[in-house]
Amino acid sequence: MGDRWMHIGGYDVCPWSISGVETCVVVKADGIRIAFDMGYSLQESVGCDHVFISHGHMDHISGVVQHAAKRALCKMRAASYYIPDHLVETVRTVEEGFLKMAEKTSIIEKMNIIPVISGQQVDLPRGYYVEPFLTVHCVKSNGYLLYKKYYTLKEEYQGVEGRELSAMKRNGIEIHDITTVPEVAYMGDTKFDVFHNPPIEDILKVKLLITETTYIDTGHPGRMDLEKLAKERGHSHLFDFITNEHLFCYVESILFIHFSQKYSREYIESYILTNLPKTLKDKVHLGILALDYKKP
Repeated sequence: MGDRWMHIGGYDVCPWSISGVETCVVVKADGIRIAFDMGYSLQESVGCDHVFISHGHMDHISGVVQHAAKRALCKMRAASYYIPDHLVETVRTVEEGFLKMAEKTSIIEKMNIIPVISGQQVDLPRGYYVEPFLTVHCVKSNGYLLYKKYYTLKEEYQGVEGRELSAMKRNGIEIHDITTVPEVAYMGDTKFDVFHNPPIEDILKVKLLITETTYIDTGHPGRMDLEKLAKERGHSHLFDFITNEHLFCYVESILFIHFSQKYSREYIESYILTNLPKTLKDKVHLGILALDYKKP
């Protein structure tokens, strides 16, 4: 397979995604490694202590038990699985079904399933936290926004010795200015409408926007128009981004994923790079490695 990591916006990203088949996007930096969706537990995802699931379609969630099993096999501690609250009981039932099929020989312990709702803050190590938000798919679906808190020593404490600063902290004195920065937005599956009326304005201010473009062209003459099909199925189309390029002026980098398997890697690269306006072409990256997958 070779190296599947891409370095974008200060983050290492492994974007494994094929529409309707399997999606798992791994993001790592500063000692954290998190996964968005788990339609298949690829090797790069096994080290993720935190997994955020967008919705209940098989290509986005069917690998969660597999992920837990792989970590257990490697004697790693149980990961935390952040699941939209309406799916939690169903996922627990699936987990119990796998344990029953294993006839009590499974190495999986009880999975750490955590229900999440829009607007909730999920704290992570090293000053990071994640906030779920609602997207516009054909089923209930979440996106996730990764923030980071940056700490800068207050001007009045510049030059103070470390031991004295530590003592001040122990006494409850705030010695830092804190700046919170929207770092990465993962959109999951969604219609483009989410960008016209974003549930969180910071989605359009991130260093890295990871978003689907399931369809990229008009399709074959005589068949259903793919722009119309994208809307009917709750997906985004490349043309949405081309005609609304102004919305992304404050986004540093964009990673397109979740392409239909009807397209080849070569066609995606050629078509998108030919049709994107320069303002987007300079910041767009393509998550197309998974399209080496061949249909049986």
